[in-house]
Amino acid sequence: MVDVALIAEKKEEYLEKLLKAFEEKKLSAEFIEVGNLGIIVEKNTSSVFFEKKEFSEYSSVFLSLPVEFTLFAEPFLSELVDAGTYCQLKPNSYYILSNKPFLYANLNSKNVSISKTDILADKESIDATIKDISYPLIVKTFLGLKKTNSVLIESERSLKSFIQSISVNVDAITIQEYLEGDVDQSLVIGDSVFTIKRKWVEKELAHSKKPISTKLSDVDAEMAIKAAKICGMDIGVVKMINGKVIGVRNRIDFELFNTALSENMYSKVAAFYEEKIRGKN
Repeated sequence: MVDVALIAEKKEEYLEKLLKAFEEKKLSAEFIEVGNLGIIVEKNTSSVFFEKKEFSEYSSVFLSLPVEFTLFAEPFLSELVDAGTYCQLKPNSYYILSNKPFLYANLNSKNVSISKTDILADKESIDATIKDISYPLIVKTFLGLKKTNSVLIESERSLKSFIQSISVNVDAITIQEYLEGDVDQSLVIGDSVFTIKRKWVEKELAHSKKPISTKLSDVDAEMAIKAAKICGMDIGVVKMINGKVIGVRNRIDFELFNTALSENMYSKVAAFYEEKIRGKN
């Protein structure tokens, strides 16, 4: 048996370091390029196909694919659950993370604090929305799962002008309050939260480029963990401003956190997997 399969588009430097971290925890780990995997569906059964060995030989999976892989990732995650193979991401996580309007609605419905958000099906619905909006705000448009625009709007006149300028069909429009304040970016690993902060620079109306180490309040840390869990992630990144969640993603910039925190996040992830795998045995 191999303890961990690291699955991604290609073998990048951060995956090499993650492989090493697993080995340091005495866990066997292998990289698998996602292009070598498939799912066979026949005679009312399905299974993961891997050209080199039986996929059942892997005890767990660390999946690192962008949301563009949603249509493959979702059935793959379902197969892992059926096989009892641990993964840090759960079924429906890609559906939630790849659809930003659905992400906002899902978080809000589970009592996660987010910035005030209106979700519209088309630009003709704007007149019913703008009466209760305060400025500035962020307007985003989506076509399919792709964000096509993200614009800062400072007045009702500018909002109407921007909406009228949308010349192509859109599948959704979000209108969100614009939050000014320090942005906290947290790497959630199970029930542990590791956070870096970018300070809000008022005179520049922007966040500082250099992140610094910080610690969330207990309330905000619980909110970050809850947001990650709602999105089907044991491990993921949650961004917050003033205690409100503004973004969630499954891809991790390990070096960003390592540098700002002066800690080894590769080792933290490996230790989490060690606990999961040893607990199964």
